[in-house]
Amino acid sequence: MSAPLGTLGIASHFINDILPWLNCCKHTIYPEMYCPLYYERRPSDSGADYVPPRPANGAGDPLITTFDNFPYTFNGVGEFWAVKTTPSNPLLYPYTFQMQARIEKLAIEDEPSSHASIFTAFAFSQLKQGNRIALVQIQRNQSSGCLALKLDEEHIPFNNDNTEEINLPFSGGSLSYSSQSEPISLSFVSGFSFQIFPGPSNSLTFTASARQDLLNSTQVSVS
Repeated sequence: MSAPLGTLGIASHFINDILPWLNCCKHTIYPEMYCPLYYERRPSDSGADYVPPRPANGAGDPLITTFDNFPYTFNGVGEFWAVKTTPSNPLLYPYTFQMQARIEKLAIEDEPSSHASIFTAFAFSQLKQGNRIALVQIQRNQSSGCLALKLDEEHIPFNNDNTEEINLPFSGGSLSYSSQSEPISLSFVSGFSFQIFPGPSNSLTFTASARQDLLNSTQVSVS
């Protein structure tokens, strides 16, 4: 069964699931005979056993929650790994996925000695069998608050007058965005998806989800 919201979207679901059902069951000469045979080969899935992905997130000072729902605070300044896969079987899972976060000190006029820090940039790298198939960079300017978005080193312009979401597929997944004030959504074929939000004080925040089978081989922490 193909997921309607998978990499190829509704078209894949229609081709792989709907068309076979129409041709082998509903529109046959004897549907009462062929439909039971169809469902015997392709039983219907109610989704009762579906386990939704557990989200991870990072925001604020920064406050981080891992995929196993462990919350902690990290006030370091610099560039750190936020998500990193350590696949045990490259034949079954040929991808290497990494998310890097930049954390900068929060400038507070009345508190120059403050230790508060914020996320200001994220970079996402995805490799398949050692070859990079996706590189996405999102950065927020600390002076203007403007977002900068790059896909495979190419700058993607924002239109602040745009009210419609723009979907941009790429070789390793897809991204969607609209204006500077709206979140950027990312989906990768390796099984990870993210939403990046403009936060207060020119910061960035994120939410992340991963396929259930990746959770035991994925590190989600700032290190």
